[in-house]
Amino acid sequence: MSYGPEALRTCDGPGCGASYDAIEVMTGRARATGWRQFPSLSLHMCGDCAPRWWAAGDGPHVPAVHHTHTPAGSVVDCACGASTGLRRTLGELAAAYLAHLAEIATTPEEPMPITDAMRKLNSLAPMPERTPSPETVDQLGRYLTRTGHLGFAMVYHAPRDQLDQAQAERAQLAMAAGHLLDALYELAPEAAAIVAAEVVEAWHDGGEVGSRLWSLANVFGLDANQVAELAGEHAQQVDR
Repeated sequence: MSYGPEALRTCDGPGCGASYDAIEVMTGRARATGWRQFPSLSLHMCGDCAPRWWAAGDGPHVPAVHHTHTPAGSVVDCACGASTGLRRTLGELAAAYLAHLAEIATTPEEPMPITDAMRKLNSLAPMPERTPSPETVDQLGRYLTRTGHLGFAMVYHAPRDQLDQAQAERAQLAMAAGHLLDALYELAPEAAAIVAAEVVEAWHDGGEVGSRLWSLANVFGLDANQVAELAGEHAQQVDR
């Protein structure tokens, strides 16, 4: 969907026609400043569209691919809470996700605008870069802490009759992950660095998140097939 003649990469942002020639960029004859990609769905965003939809990997509409490893297919969950529902191929997933973005693009008001405070939080503790470095553990720890604080604040300041369970779980999971990362670093700094790099790589890849969740289900004594099928059933019901 993002490919054309002469290795042309076209922006998948709604209504955007920006493009660049990958061969020209690789040979140094051109630049693709600000472009970002989501390899699992073969999606590309130009320097104008990426900040709006994906920001620094934590934007309001970052996609996450969840593989059920069943004939039913896979699901793409958007950071805004929307879901594509089960789709059988990556092409169908990408098309459904882009249709979601196109629908939002025609809506006058974003469902979750990025405030100045949110931009400052992103600046203080951005999502770690994909390439591992000596700072990856600290970057991941800061990002998890900031994510937990954000989820906790969203719950704390919400009206009592509008409790967002997803935000509450977000805070809980971020706190747990940060606590475990801190404990691992105290016991085995090298192991913590390896684990942190694997987590960040999975986040940037997108599809690897689903694969690792599948493995974790088996590690902790869950039936991965059953969990995946139930999760897929829930996603289908929510998407109706």
